[in-house]
Amino acid sequence: MNKWGKRIYKITNKNVHGFVAIELDGFVPAKNSGMQGIFCAISYPFNTWQVGDSLEIDCDKTQYYEVAHIFNDTSIVRKVGSSAVVPGSSGQMSLSREQAENFADRLADRVEQSGGQYELDAYIQQGTEPHGTPYTRQGWVYRKK
Repeated sequence: MNKWGKRIYKITNKNVHGFVAIELDGFVPAKNSGMQGIFCAISYPFNTWQVGDSLEIDCDKTQYYEVAHIFNDTSIVRKVGSSAVVPGSSGQMSLSREQAENFADRLADRVEQSGGQYELDAYIQQGTEPHGTPYTRQGWVYRKK
């Protein structure tokens, strides 16, 4: 058995399908192979990561999964660094105002529990897509001070 350890990678590209496909700046070992990226669940926090973010990946664990495995465990792959962008919606799909407020309240609770180490900025954006469809997007930035 190889001892790969936890390694830090930069996200070089990201695509969202029925999962989040993340391309990385290095090799990640997988069962009987390896990959230049990983697949993650299309849920928080995995769907919030952006190109340029740094991820810590436990390669001792990834080597036991097939290349096409969709990770949803932050003990195996997690963002490292000082900020996290948490979008409230994507594309033309929007959260209701009530859902957005509930989500913001949960993040505000995290900020409060951090003892002043983190801060929260929020926004609501409204507009019209180029083809005339109206949209509302909500988003939050939860970051270390």
